[in-house]
Amino acid sequence: MRLYNHLQPQVVNELSRAISLIHISFDGWTTKGGKRGFFGVVAHYANASGEVVDLPIALPQLSGSHTGERIGELVVKTLHKFGITARKLGYFVLDNASANDKAVKYIASKYDFEAAHRRLRCAPHIINLVGQALLFGKDRDSYDNDSKNVAVS
Repeated sequence: MRLYNHLQPQVVNELSRAISLIHISFDGWTTKGGKRGFFGVVAHYANASGEVVDLPIALPQLSGSHTGERIGELVVKTLHKFGITARKLGYFVLDNASANDKAVKYIASKYDFEAAHRRLRCAPHIINLVGQALLFGKDRDSYDNDSKNVAVS
């Protein structure tokens, strides 16, 4: 955490020099047993050299339910912390979770933009879901290599 806090001003400076809008992706996950939930926030932008940069900027812990509003609050707090203003904020590339739709609506209410115009869906995530549906149908666990599923596979 000391290193993260030490580097934060440098990251803020780097983001302020982005020559493109700063696009955001985020995703959450919970540790085994559900004791801790984390949320990764990544900034995507073109730097002064014109190179595309994918920069993880936060990994805050999110306890309790992962509602769209709580996620939105967390992302807005992160955007403020890193100096990402409404003028520099671009699109959101997220998976298909309905909580993400609500999170972008919450962020839109704070940054004054139309949520539907800035909410993009992650194509690899969609392809993965389609592939799983084609391969596994409704019972994904039947293809698990666990010995108890061998007869079903």
